[in-house]
Amino acid sequence: MRQVFRTTLWIGVAAGLIAALHTPRASAFTLNGNALSVADRHFRVFNNFADFEANNATLPSSQFPGFSGAITAIWKGFVEWGSAFHGTGGGDPTGQIIGSGFAGFDWSFQGRATGPGVAGDNVVSAISSCSGGVVAFTENQSSGGWRIRFCDQVVWEDGPSLPSTGNYDIQGIATHHAGHALGLGHSSASTVMRPVVGFGGSLRNLTSDDRGGLIAIYGGIPASKPVVSGVTLDLLNNKVTITGSNFDATSNEIWFTNVAATAPSVDPTVRSVALPSTSNGTMLVADVPANAGPGDLLVKIPGSSYSTLSNAYPAFIQYTPSSPSITAVLPTSIPALVPGTSPQVLLVGSAFTTNTQVWVEGIQASSLLLASTQLAFDMPQVPFLGTATIEVREGSNADTATIEIVPVTLPRLQLGTGEAANPIQIGIDPLRVVVAAPVGHLVYAVHSRSNLPSVWPGVVSLDIGNSFQEIPFLGLVQVGAAGWEEVWLPPIAGGTPGSIIYAQGVDLSALSAPLPKTNLQGIQLQ
Repeated sequence: MRQVFRTTLWIGVAAGLIAALHTPRASAFTLNGNALSVADRHFRVFNNFADFEANNATLPSSQFPGFSGAITAIWKGFVEWGSAFHGTGGGDPTGQIIGSGFAGFDWSFQGRATGPGVAGDNVVSAISSCSGGVVAFTENQSSGGWRIRFCDQVVWEDGPSLPSTGNYDIQGIATHHAGHALGLGHSSASTVMRPVVGFGGSLRNLTSDDRGGLIAIYGGIPASKPVVSGVTLDLLNNKVTITGSNFDATSNEIWFTNVAATAPSVDPTVRSVALPSTSNGTMLVADVPANAGPGDLLVKIPGSSYSTLSNAYPAFIQYTPSSPSITAVLPTSIPALVPGTSPQVLLVGSAFTTNTQVWVEGIQASSLLLASTQLAFDMPQVPFLGTATIEVREGSNADTATIEIVPVTLPRLQLGTGEAANPIQIGIDPLRVVVAAPVGHLVYAVHSRSNLPSVWPGVVSLDIGNSFQEIPFLGLVQVGAAGWEEVWLPPIAGGTPGSIIYAQGVDLSALSAPLPKTNLQGIQLQ
């Protein structure tokens, strides 16, 4: 079961409702049924916000090390729910102390994701647009996971100051939707969790009603909960020392923020495990793992109760990047569009790690480390035919190679991202269609809920449509000089969550019969 909680625009609210929202009420909070286990506290950001204003705060913050822009704003919104001040509690110029949940709950910040994932992957990202005045929404799974989307039809600002008139505050809206993700519904009081909001700036600071809801799910702070009060780094010897209280005598874990962008479907947490404490449970010393980066540290003691995870404490973990090198690209050429169902290009070289990024003509590609000498990636749609530059990066180290983008000989079609794991929401997500064909050709694209064939002997043979009875028109696409064209279509209306929409195209410009058809693509509705 999946619940969706939406934040809507405050376009005009009657004076009576305004008064009601600002009148405190006892126990006005509601619960949505979610209760995140200790193993499900991580959150990540796929930073695909479209507006410049969402990522123009680039000054570093000692309390939010290693990140900036929308990622930092979202990080601040989440850790506001923490059991203690986040470090010193600083980082918000509006005067708010960050970290005022004061209950038995804490988030684990895990940096960047490589994509938006699906409901249940615990990723925050933007979506191009939403309908019905919605500016953000949370999808909660009955199993405890969630996904949050910010709707990019409005202008988002990353702060740290409150947004300009008419723009929306990422930090405030993130605080609200982090509350939905951890298990809170809407409140009828004037709180972070009120259902109708303005531009988000007033949502940064929890109220007693918000804390009451948090305590109702996770309880108060027990005397046994581990507490981190300080972090010292020995960069020369790659050691971290954590001071605090209530650490286990023999079996502690330290959770670090992952320095790499990680696939949405995996647990990204970097852990050091089986660590003994010293000084009567007040000190931990550990080597810094290879994949740990700047972010937060948390200490986990044995057990599964909510109180076995400490508060999140900021730490500027530094890592030494490798120097990746490319010696070969396989294949040496690739068609202008191959649906991204699996890694399509293999890089052979040296010093590849999980932190190595792949960029093609300035577009970051989703990559998969196979070995230190092999790195596979999905080829993005490059906006031209000919020679394209591939770059591998790790820190300031980089190397380049080239690949030829050639026209397709038979038409190709991609629906959505081409990934089966990225469904679209009924009535919310616009439908992305990418078509490739020889330059100048016209492709007639159709979609269907039926994967039964439609055949016109000698003219066309489709794999969908149930004898042409169920084939709505998607669009007539003329392929330009890039060898492919992208179109965005309105959200699919109706349908059953879990069902499949299929799409296929026919090349009307081909001089052969039957007319060449594209590959068949399908996308799941949710």
